[in-house]
Amino acid sequence: MVFSLGGFGYYLIMSLYMGDLFLTIGFITIVIIFFVIITIISNIIFSVRIPKKFESISEFDTKLKWKSPLTIIGIILVSFIVFVAFFPEIFTQYGLNEITRPYVAPGVPYDMPSSEHPLGTTKYGYDLLALLVWGIRGSLMVGVVAIFIGLGGGLLFGFITRRLSELGKNILMGAMLIFYILPSFIIIMLISLFFGWNFIGTMIIIGITLIPSFTRIIANALFLEVNVFKSIVKYIPLQIGIALIIYESIGFLGFSDASLVNLGLVTNFGLAVISNNLFVFILIPGATIVILVIGFILLHEGL
Repeated sequence: MVFSLGGFGYYLIMSLYMGDLFLTIGFITIVIIFFVIITIISNIIFSVRIPKKFESISEFDTKLKWKSPLTIIGIILVSFIVFVAFFPEIFTQYGLNEITRPYVAPGVPYDMPSSEHPLGTTKYGYDLLALLVWGIRGSLMVGVVAIFIGLGGGLLFGFITRRLSELGKNILMGAMLIFYILPSFIIIMLISLFFGWNFIGTMIIIGITLIPSFTRIIANALFLEVNVFKSIVKYIPLQIGIALIIYESIGFLGFSDASLVNLGLVTNFGLAVISNNLFVFILIPGATIVILVIGFILLHEGL
């Protein structure tokens, strides 16, 4: 909804919808320049306002807090998410092929909850509960695959920094910084503008956008001589949460493949009837996305 206000975001999204490559590149160039300037300013302020010198490297070490309240809540939420993803048949009678295009459902679009459809139906007459269940499974798959790609690339580049000269290390980390500060979903939409939208390609691209984050985490841990494994374990839930936000944001903007279940796209379907005060069709999938992301964020914060 923010992208419909007629500002910078609106014209960026419109350029993507229209396939105007040159206009899209122009907008993204402006975004890059803006983020680079803001990052430089924030780093200068941080170095001036917080000149604290740590007495020992051990202060940077992270002790994993498995028994903290946030960790326990995060584990419970993530465990439930994983359970739903592995056993969707327990929660819905509809298979994946019955809630995706080109299947024509016998139900009425945007029908209110009933015994046959506990949460009602959404666009195309598909069962909303089934969309949520299978959407959770797809989202978790995206998060896991993206983490494997991001972590693999991060380990590669992170350990490479140990063998580079100071100049080479600065060049590599500077390049990573550019990709790190640029909004990931803009990179994904730009790449997909060339190669089209598909589930596997989206997972791979999201994973690639996580490489700079893992590279910085691993390189910093190696430089400070702290436990690399603990640093990785602590930040994996956070990166999964980021991957989920990117994936669902793409779907909400309407760039997802309609033949797949994307919770962001399901939320987008609810916009069609929001003027009729049928908020349930946007609130329920939106709340599901929030629970998905919060589960992993709480696990990260607790650890």
